[in-house]
Amino acid sequence: MSFRYSKVSTLGPSSCRSLLKGLKSQPQFVTALPPQRQLLLLDALSSCLGLAGTSSPQEKFVGLGVLSPFLKNSTFLSVSRGTLVQTVESVTRYCFPPKTQTLLTSLLQEPQEFGPPNLWIPTVLERLDRLVPLFPDQSLQALNTSALSTAWVLMIFSKDYKWRSSPLGVACTNNESPQQRAERTSRQRNLLQHSLLASSLARGAVLGPECQTLQSLSPSALGANVLLGMSNAEFMDCLEVIGGDPDIPFKDLSNLFAKLLKIVGPVSNFSPLLIARLGRLATQIRYQQLQRLPLRNMQVMEALGKEKEWNSNQLQVLARGFLQSNNLSTNTLDTLQLVALGYAVCGLQSTDLQKLPPLEFCSAVLHLGSLSLSCTEEQLYILTRLCAKPDMFGPVSGWTEDIFREMGTLAAGLQDIELSSLVQEQIGGLSSLAVSILEPKKFAVSFSPAQLRLFSWSQASGVTEQQAKLLDKDQLKALSIVLTGQEDGNPTYRAGMAPEVTSALFTLFLCCWVLSFLQGQLTFIPVWQP
Repeated sequence: MSFRYSKVSTLGPSSCRSLLKGLKSQPQFVTALPPQRQLLLLDALSSCLGLAGTSSPQEKFVGLGVLSPFLKNSTFLSVSRGTLVQTVESVTRYCFPPKTQTLLTSLLQEPQEFGPPNLWIPTVLERLDRLVPLFPDQSLQALNTSALSTAWVLMIFSKDYKWRSSPLGVACTNNESPQQRAERTSRQRNLLQHSLLASSLARGAVLGPECQTLQSLSPSALGANVLLGMSNAEFMDCLEVIGGDPDIPFKDLSNLFAKLLKIVGPVSNFSPLLIARLGRLATQIRYQQLQRLPLRNMQVMEALGKEKEWNSNQLQVLARGFLQSNNLSTNTLDTLQLVALGYAVCGLQSTDLQKLPPLEFCSAVLHLGSLSLSCTEEQLYILTRLCAKPDMFGPVSGWTEDIFREMGTLAAGLQDIELSSLVQEQIGGLSSLAVSILEPKKFAVSFSPAQLRLFSWSQASGVTEQQAKLLDKDQLKALSIVLTGQEDGNPTYRAGMAPEVTSALFTLFLCCWVLSFLQGQLTFIPVWQP
């Protein structure tokens, strides 16, 4: 049957309330939807609940609760002043898209709400809770330091860290771009530094936090200067936590690595266990020093192979060092060794990649394809040929959706003529990461408007600005339709439903329907027997 968002608005009052209750208890499903589909779903839900039309914006805001951040911004602008003050304790647990976040923090600073930040007292900060780090830097700098304690800031960071580990927090942060993550980290550091102005820590008289404190929040929130103030023992205890934080700016890693060298001594003193704990800090090991690492140790190579921020020279040293220290050649590498190499696979020369055992490589491709490899286009092409052999996955024209999913980012190495011949099932297996690393010109000549219409929302979102610049108007229109979900203003998705479905089961199927949209389309056919 044809299923439209408008069907939600035709539900009975009881079913509609059950649907709302279910979605509010599992808001991560709505959070993971494309923005346009969030709006369509909430508009239909508002109509079903009687919150549409002449209903006041604050009734809609309060009624939808945790789902309200995904409403149109005009709804927020129309919320009566004072409503946010009354509900702010609940609002602190919500996920706010960037535009809504900007609007929310602006509204909260109005005189009718909490007023300007320089007048906020401790009780106001306590009510705003983890919303405080969401405010722009200008607002954070205006906070009265007498009302802002470092202990309170660290507690807020800890709360935010726990929230981001929740199902809603995970779904919310998955939608963050690298720029948004960097801006969030910068605001947190600025807030902490502002709180330190009134403490002796700012004057260097007090050591940095203990490891126990660091384990309950993101080290990147504190900034490199605070981390460098940790005692040697605490720093070493938290080495994995520091090295495992993806949000510490790359430029700060060198200073943190320098502290490690002062504690442990030269790289030649590093034990295999210590190297395995370094995380991103390992990328600061110099070219000459990498050659002296115990790369014969599989634990060491596996740890280093997980890091993606190596430059091309470092990758070559790692790959060559692993082969030499284990007395191996590329034609003798097995699956486990290829998995251990990880990102360092791109350090092998093209002539060496051609000699890899196809069976061993294709057995490791599921892991390697999950990485954002920095291989050249030529290297990626060679790797795809290994799996396109008749006794492996066979010709690309016969690859199934599952094979494309297994290939992952390595599918970016396919020729443009092969990509231009992909059918719907095959396109469905392309990862958004593979889409994003395709060379822009290659992407533009490979996919027709008809193929782009078959993209999921996540795939279309993976298209980079550089790729989009080379697309013609028909290709851009096709991507726009996928991203907005609209062509004629009323997008339709299909699902087969048994006629015996009751209102309660219908509500359950709707929740499943929302979940299926995580993949960008509705494909399930529910079967029910009484």
